[in-house]
Amino acid sequence: MSNVPTVSAAFLRFFSIAVILWLLVVILGNDIIALWPGEARVLGNSNWSYPIPTLLVRFLRITFADDLFGVRLIGPVLSAGSLLAVFHWGSRLFGRRTALITILVSLSIFLPNLLAKTFHFEQFLLVAQTVFALSLLYYLKTQQGKLWIYGSLFVGAFCSTLSMFLFACALFLLLRYRHPAGKTLDSLSLLPVLGTVVVARAAVAYFTLAAPLSSYFATGFSLGEWALLHVLSLLPWFGFALAGLWHLLRRTGKADETVIILSSLLLAALAGGGLFIQTVLALIIARQVGDFFRPGYPYRPVIVFGAVLQLVGFFFLAMYLMMTGFRELGGTGFRVGMALGLVYWIPGVFGVI
Repeated sequence: MSNVPTVSAAFLRFFSIAVILWLLVVILGNDIIALWPGEARVLGNSNWSYPIPTLLVRFLRITFADDLFGVRLIGPVLSAGSLLAVFHWGSRLFGRRTALITILVSLSIFLPNLLAKTFHFEQFLLVAQTVFALSLLYYLKTQQGKLWIYGSLFVGAFCSTLSMFLFACALFLLLRYRHPAGKTLDSLSLLPVLGTVVVARAAVAYFTLAAPLSSYFATGFSLGEWALLHVLSLLPWFGFALAGLWHLLRRTGKADETVIILSSLLLAALAGGGLFIQTVLALIIARQVGDFFRPGYPYRPVIVFGAVLQLVGFFFLAMYLMMTGFRELGGTGFRVGMALGLVYWIPGVFGVI
Protein backbone atom coordinates (compact mmCIF):
# COMPACT_ATOMS: atom_id res chain seq x y z
CA MET A 1 0.00 0.00 0.00
CA SER A 2 2.89 2.37 0.60
CA ASN A 3 4.81 1.99 -2.69
CA VAL A 4 4.75 5.67 -3.55
CA PRO A 5 7.40 8.06 -4.96
CA THR A 6 9.58 10.03 -2.55
CA VAL A 7 8.24 13.44 -1.56
CA SER A 8 10.27 16.15 -3.30
CA ALA A 9 11.61 19.29 -1.60
CA ALA A 10 9.52 21.47 -3.94
CA PHE A 11 6.37 19.61 -2.94
CA LEU A 12 7.19 20.10 0.75
CA ARG A 13 7.71 23.84 0.21
CA PHE A 14 4.34 24.08 -1.55
CA PHE A 15 2.76 22.05 1.24
CA SER A 16 4.20 24.38 3.89
CA ILE A 17 2.84 27.47 2.12
CA ALA A 18 -0.60 25.85 1.79
CA VAL A 19 -0.69 25.04 5.52
CA ILE A 20 0.28 28.62 6.46
CA LEU A 21 -2.42 30.07 4.19
CA TRP A 22 -4.97 27.64 5.63
CA LEU A 23 -4.12 28.72 9.18
CA LEU A 24 -4.58 32.37 8.22
CA VAL A 25 -7.95 31.67 6.57
CA VAL A 26 -9.42 29.66 9.44
CA ILE A 27 -8.18 31.95 12.23
CA LEU A 28 -8.39 35.54 10.96
CA GLY A 29 -11.75 37.23 11.43
CA ASN A 30 -13.40 34.26 13.12
CA ASP A 31 -14.93 36.57 15.75
CA ILE A 32 -16.92 38.71 13.30
CA ILE A 33 -18.94 36.15 11.31
CA ALA A 34 -22.48 35.29 12.41
CA LEU A 35 -23.31 32.20 14.46
CA TRP A 36 -24.03 29.10 12.34
CA PRO A 37 -27.00 26.77 13.08
CA GLY A 38 -25.24 24.16 15.23
CA GLU A 39 -23.01 26.78 16.81
CA ALA A 40 -25.95 28.99 17.70
CA ARG A 41 -27.72 26.01 19.26
CA VAL A 42 -24.74 25.39 21.57
CA LEU A 43 -23.52 28.92 22.27
CA GLY A 44 -26.87 30.67 21.89
CA ASN A 45 -26.63 34.40 22.46
CA SER A 46 -24.01 36.36 24.39
CA ASN A 47 -24.67 34.43 27.61
CA TRP A 48 -24.19 31.09 25.80
CA SER A 49 -27.56 29.60 26.64
CA TYR A 50 -28.17 25.90 25.98
CA PRO A 51 -31.43 24.06 26.70
CA ILE A 52 -29.76 21.23 28.66
CA PRO A 53 -26.32 22.30 29.96
CA THR A 54 -23.35 20.12 29.11
CA LEU A 55 -20.16 19.81 31.09
CA LEU A 56 -18.08 21.20 28.22
CA VAL A 57 -20.34 24.21 27.66
CA ARG A 58 -20.16 24.99 31.39
CA PHE A 59 -16.36 24.84 31.19
CA LEU A 60 -16.33 27.13 28.13
CA ARG A 61 -18.54 29.67 29.90
CA ILE A 62 -16.09 29.85 32.80
CA THR A 63 -12.94 29.83 30.64
CA PHE A 64 -13.83 32.21 27.80
CA ALA A 65 -16.74 34.28 29.17
CA ASP A 66 -17.89 36.25 26.09
CA ASP A 67 -14.63 35.87 24.12
CA LEU A 68 -16.01 34.47 20.85
CA PHE A 69 -12.56 34.48 19.20
CA GLY A 70 -11.18 32.31 21.98
CA VAL A 71 -13.90 29.69 21.85
CA ARG A 72 -13.84 29.62 18.05
CA LEU A 73 -10.09 29.03 18.12
CA ILE A 74 -10.95 25.49 19.30
CA GLY A 75 -12.25 24.72 15.78
CA PRO A 76 -8.95 25.29 13.92
CA VAL A 77 -7.04 23.43 16.65
CA LEU A 78 -9.29 20.37 16.33
CA SER A 79 -9.21 20.54 12.52
CA ALA A 80 -5.41 20.64 12.63
CA GLY A 81 -5.50 17.67 15.01
CA SER A 82 -7.50 15.59 12.53
CA LEU A 83 -5.01 16.47 9.76
CA LEU A 84 -2.08 15.49 12.00
CA ALA A 85 -3.78 12.13 12.55
CA VAL A 86 -4.06 11.71 8.77
CA PHE A 87 -0.35 12.45 8.42
CA HIS A 88 0.72 10.21 11.33
CA TRP A 89 -1.23 7.06 10.42
CA GLY A 90 -1.83 7.79 6.73
CA SER A 91 1.91 7.94 6.05
CA ARG A 92 2.31 4.46 7.50
CA LEU A 93 -0.74 3.00 5.79
CA PHE A 94 -0.77 4.64 2.36
CA GLY A 95 2.63 6.30 2.00
CA ARG A 96 3.82 9.78 2.95
CA ARG A 97 3.06 11.33 -0.44
CA THR A 98 -0.55 10.11 -0.43
CA ALA A 99 -0.99 11.36 3.14
CA LEU A 100 0.32 14.83 2.23
CA ILE A 101 -1.87 15.05 -0.89
CA THR A 102 -4.86 14.00 1.26
CA ILE A 103 -4.09 16.89 3.60
CA LEU A 104 -3.75 19.33 0.69
CA VAL A 105 -7.11 18.22 -0.70
CA SER A 106 -8.63 18.58 2.78
CA LEU A 107 -7.24 22.12 3.02
CA SER A 108 -8.89 23.08 -0.26
CA ILE A 109 -12.41 21.64 0.07
CA PHE A 110 -15.26 23.79 1.27
CA LEU A 111 -17.26 22.24 4.10
CA PRO A 112 -14.71 21.20 6.77
CA ASN A 113 -12.74 24.44 6.41
CA LEU A 114 -15.82 26.63 6.57
CA LEU A 115 -16.96 24.85 9.73
CA ALA A 116 -13.41 25.05 11.14
CA LYS A 117 -13.99 28.79 11.65
CA THR A 118 -16.92 28.13 13.98
CA PHE A 119 -17.45 26.20 17.21
CA HIS A 120 -19.56 23.06 17.26
CA PHE A 121 -19.09 19.53 18.49
CA GLU A 122 -18.82 18.08 14.99
CA GLN A 123 -15.12 19.02 15.18
CA PHE A 124 -14.60 16.80 18.23
CA LEU A 125 -16.40 13.97 16.44
CA LEU A 126 -14.21 14.45 13.33
CA VAL A 127 -11.00 14.01 15.35
CA ALA A 128 -12.42 10.99 17.18
CA GLN A 129 -13.57 9.23 14.00
CA THR A 130 -10.32 10.03 12.16
CA VAL A 131 -8.14 8.65 14.95
CA PHE A 132 -10.41 5.63 15.45
CA ALA A 133 -10.50 4.67 11.76
CA LEU A 134 -6.80 5.09 11.04
CA SER A 135 -5.60 3.52 14.30
CA LEU A 136 -7.96 0.58 13.70
CA LEU A 137 -6.41 0.08 10.26
CA TYR A 138 -2.94 0.36 11.78
CA TYR A 139 -3.86 -2.26 14.38
CA LEU A 140 -5.19 -4.49 11.61
CA LYS A 141 -1.74 -4.48 10.01
CA THR A 142 0.56 -4.32 13.06
CA GLN A 143 -1.52 -5.34 16.14
CA GLN A 144 -0.39 -2.13 17.85
CA GLY A 145 -2.22 0.95 19.16
CA LYS A 146 -5.13 -0.40 21.21
CA LEU A 147 -5.18 2.67 23.47
CA TRP A 148 -5.74 5.01 20.53
CA ILE A 149 -8.70 2.90 19.39
CA TYR A 150 -10.35 2.79 22.81
CA GLY A 151 -9.61 6.45 23.60
CA SER A 152 -11.04 7.77 20.33
CA LEU A 153 -14.08 5.49 20.74
CA PHE A 154 -14.72 6.95 24.19
CA VAL A 155 -14.36 10.58 23.01
CA GLY A 156 -16.51 10.01 19.93
CA ALA A 157 -19.29 8.36 21.94
CA PHE A 158 -19.38 11.34 24.29
CA CYS A 159 -19.54 13.75 21.34
CA SER A 160 -22.29 11.97 19.43
CA THR A 161 -23.27 8.56 20.74
CA LEU A 162 -25.43 7.53 17.78
CA SER A 163 -23.01 8.71 15.10
CA MET A 164 -19.97 7.10 16.71
CA PHE A 165 -21.85 3.88 17.42
CA LEU A 166 -22.98 3.48 13.81
CA PHE A 167 -19.57 4.47 12.46
CA ALA A 168 -17.55 2.17 14.74
CA CYS A 169 -19.84 -0.84 14.27
CA ALA A 170 -19.92 -0.43 10.49
CA LEU A 171 -16.15 -0.06 10.12
CA PHE A 172 -15.36 -2.93 12.47
CA LEU A 173 -17.77 -5.33 10.75
CA LEU A 174 -16.72 -4.33 7.24
CA LEU A 175 -13.02 -4.83 7.98
CA ARG A 176 -13.65 -7.97 10.03
CA TYR A 177 -15.48 -9.77 7.23
CA ARG A 178 -13.99 -8.18 4.09
CA HIS A 179 -10.28 -7.79 4.85
CA PRO A 180 -8.09 -10.92 4.57
CA ALA A 181 -6.60 -10.23 8.02
CA GLY A 182 -9.93 -9.21 9.55
CA LYS A 183 -9.89 -11.91 12.22
CA THR A 184 -7.03 -10.12 13.98
CA LEU A 185 -9.59 -7.51 15.09
CA ASP A 186 -11.30 -10.09 17.32
CA SER A 187 -8.63 -9.53 19.98
CA LEU A 188 -9.94 -5.97 20.47
CA SER A 189 -13.35 -7.17 21.80
CA LEU A 190 -14.58 -3.94 20.24
CA LEU A 191 -18.34 -4.53 20.27
CA PRO A 192 -18.50 -5.26 24.05
CA VAL A 193 -16.25 -2.24 24.69
CA LEU A 194 -18.50 -0.06 22.54
CA GLY A 195 -21.56 -1.27 24.44
CA THR A 196 -19.86 -0.41 27.75
CA VAL A 197 -19.01 3.08 26.49
CA VAL A 198 -22.60 3.70 25.37
CA VAL A 199 -23.94 2.61 28.78
CA ALA A 200 -21.42 4.86 30.52
CA ARG A 201 -22.45 7.77 28.29
CA ALA A 202 -26.11 7.21 29.15
CA ALA A 203 -25.29 7.09 32.88
CA VAL A 204 -23.37 10.38 32.70
CA ALA A 205 -26.24 12.00 30.80
CA TYR A 206 -28.74 10.77 33.42
CA PHE A 207 -26.82 11.80 36.54
CA THR A 208 -25.32 15.12 35.35
CA LEU A 209 -27.96 16.34 32.86
CA ALA A 210 -25.12 16.46 30.33
CA ALA A 211 -26.95 16.00 27.05
CA PRO A 212 -25.11 14.39 24.11
CA LEU A 213 -22.67 16.98 22.86
CA SER A 214 -23.98 16.78 19.33
CA SER A 215 -26.91 15.40 17.41
CA TYR A 216 -26.64 13.07 14.44
CA PHE A 217 -26.03 16.12 12.24
CA ALA A 218 -24.37 18.28 14.83
CA THR A 219 -24.07 21.43 12.76
CA GLY A 220 -27.84 21.98 12.84
CA PHE A 221 -28.47 21.46 9.11
CA SER A 222 -31.20 19.18 7.84
CA LEU A 223 -30.29 15.87 6.17
CA GLY A 224 -30.87 17.32 2.68
CA GLU A 225 -28.81 20.44 3.40
CA TRP A 226 -26.04 18.35 4.92
CA ALA A 227 -25.88 16.06 1.86
CA LEU A 228 -25.89 19.04 -0.54
CA LEU A 229 -23.06 20.71 1.37
CA HIS A 230 -20.99 17.52 1.15
CA VAL A 231 -21.45 17.44 -2.64
CA LEU A 232 -20.76 21.17 -3.14
CA SER A 233 -17.70 20.89 -0.91
CA LEU A 234 -15.98 18.66 -3.47
CA LEU A 235 -16.57 20.85 -6.55
CA PRO A 236 -12.88 21.68 -7.22
CA TRP A 237 -12.02 17.96 -7.12
CA PHE A 238 -15.24 16.62 -8.60
CA GLY A 239 -13.54 14.87 -11.54
CA PHE A 240 -11.03 13.09 -9.32
CA ALA A 241 -13.80 12.13 -6.90
CA LEU A 242 -15.81 10.58 -9.75
CA ALA A 243 -12.74 8.68 -10.94
CA GLY A 244 -12.00 7.40 -7.44
CA LEU A 245 -15.57 6.26 -6.83
CA TRP A 246 -15.76 4.64 -10.26
CA HIS A 247 -12.49 2.79 -9.52
CA LEU A 248 -13.87 1.50 -6.22
CA LEU A 249 -17.08 0.40 -7.92
CA ARG A 250 -15.23 -1.45 -10.69
CA ARG A 251 -12.87 -3.21 -8.27
CA THR A 252 -15.53 -4.16 -5.71
CA GLY A 253 -15.49 -7.89 -5.03
CA LYS A 254 -11.86 -8.35 -6.10
CA ALA A 255 -8.95 -9.16 -3.79
CA ASP A 256 -7.60 -5.60 -3.74
CA GLU A 257 -6.63 -4.54 -0.22
CA THR A 258 -6.65 -0.80 -0.95
CA VAL A 259 -10.13 -0.99 -2.47
CA ILE A 260 -11.41 -3.01 0.49
CA ILE A 261 -10.02 -0.44 2.95
CA LEU A 262 -11.19 2.67 1.09
CA SER A 263 -14.68 1.32 0.39
CA SER A 264 -15.02 0.20 4.03
CA LEU A 265 -13.98 3.66 5.25
CA LEU A 266 -16.46 5.32 2.90
CA LEU A 267 -19.41 3.11 3.87
CA ALA A 268 -18.66 3.52 7.59
CA ALA A 269 -18.33 7.31 7.19
CA LEU A 270 -21.70 7.43 5.43
CA ALA A 271 -23.22 5.41 8.27
CA GLY A 272 -21.79 7.84 10.83
CA GLY A 273 -22.92 10.92 8.91
CA GLY A 274 -20.16 13.25 10.18
CA LEU A 275 -17.41 15.34 8.60
CA PHE A 276 -15.18 12.26 8.31
CA ILE A 277 -16.92 11.62 4.97
CA GLN A 278 -14.88 14.52 3.59
CA THR A 279 -11.62 13.06 4.91
CA VAL A 280 -12.31 9.70 3.29
CA LEU A 281 -13.20 11.35 -0.02
CA ALA A 282 -10.00 13.44 0.21
CA LEU A 283 -8.04 10.19 0.60
CA ILE A 284 -9.84 8.63 -2.38
CA ILE A 285 -9.09 11.76 -4.44
CA ALA A 286 -5.44 11.73 -3.32
CA ARG A 287 -5.01 8.19 -4.61
CA GLN A 288 -6.25 9.31 -8.04
CA VAL A 289 -4.08 12.43 -8.04
CA GLY A 290 -1.05 10.28 -7.25
CA ASP A 291 -1.82 7.97 -10.19
CA PHE A 292 -2.92 10.66 -12.65
CA PHE A 293 0.54 11.39 -14.09
CA ARG A 294 1.53 7.76 -14.50
CA PRO A 295 1.55 6.34 -18.05
CA GLY A 296 -1.60 4.47 -19.00
CA TYR A 297 -3.81 6.01 -16.34
CA PRO A 298 -7.32 4.82 -17.37
CA TYR A 299 -9.59 7.47 -15.86
CA ARG A 300 -8.53 10.68 -17.61
CA PRO A 301 -11.84 10.98 -19.55
CA VAL A 302 -13.79 10.60 -16.28
CA ILE A 303 -11.73 13.37 -14.63
CA VAL A 304 -12.13 15.72 -17.60
CA PHE A 305 -15.88 15.05 -17.73
CA GLY A 306 -16.21 15.71 -13.98
CA ALA A 307 -14.12 18.89 -14.19
CA VAL A 308 -16.23 20.32 -17.03
CA LEU A 309 -19.46 19.23 -15.34
CA GLN A 310 -18.61 21.02 -12.07
CA LEU A 311 -17.73 24.22 -13.97
CA VAL A 312 -21.06 24.18 -15.79
CA GLY A 313 -22.88 23.41 -12.55
CA PHE A 314 -21.11 26.21 -10.71
CA PHE A 315 -21.97 28.65 -13.51
CA PHE A 316 -25.68 28.08 -12.87
CA LEU A 317 -25.08 28.25 -9.12
CA ALA A 318 -23.34 31.61 -9.57
CA MET A 319 -26.27 32.86 -11.66
CA TYR A 320 -28.61 31.84 -8.84
CA LEU A 321 -26.43 33.71 -6.32
CA MET A 322 -26.46 36.85 -8.46
CA MET A 323 -30.24 36.79 -8.94
CA THR A 324 -30.82 36.11 -5.24
CA GLY A 325 -28.41 38.91 -4.32
CA PHE A 326 -30.18 41.32 -6.66
CA ARG A 327 -33.57 40.38 -5.22
CA GLU A 328 -32.41 40.88 -1.63
CA LEU A 329 -29.92 43.74 -1.89
CA GLY A 330 -30.33 45.22 -5.35
CA GLY A 331 -27.23 46.10 -7.39
CA THR A 332 -24.87 45.55 -4.46
CA GLY A 333 -26.09 41.98 -3.95
CA PHE A 334 -25.76 41.29 -7.68
CA ARG A 335 -22.15 42.53 -7.74
CA VAL A 336 -21.22 40.52 -4.65
CA GLY A 337 -22.69 37.35 -6.18
CA MET A 338 -20.84 37.98 -9.44
CA ALA A 339 -17.54 38.60 -7.63
CA LEU A 340 -17.89 35.40 -5.60
CA GLY A 341 -18.70 33.42 -8.73
CA LEU A 342 -15.77 34.81 -10.72
CA VAL A 343 -13.30 34.11 -7.91
CA TYR A 344 -14.05 30.41 -8.32
CA TRP A 345 -15.00 30.15 -11.98
CA ILE A 346 -12.04 31.91 -13.67
CA PRO A 347 -9.31 29.83 -11.92
CA GLY A 348 -11.50 26.78 -12.51
CA VAL A 349 -11.52 27.37 -16.27
CA PHE A 350 -7.72 27.69 -16.36
CA GLY A 351 -7.43 24.60 -14.17
CA VAL A 352 -9.49 22.50 -16.59
CA ILE A 353 -7.49 23.79 -19.58
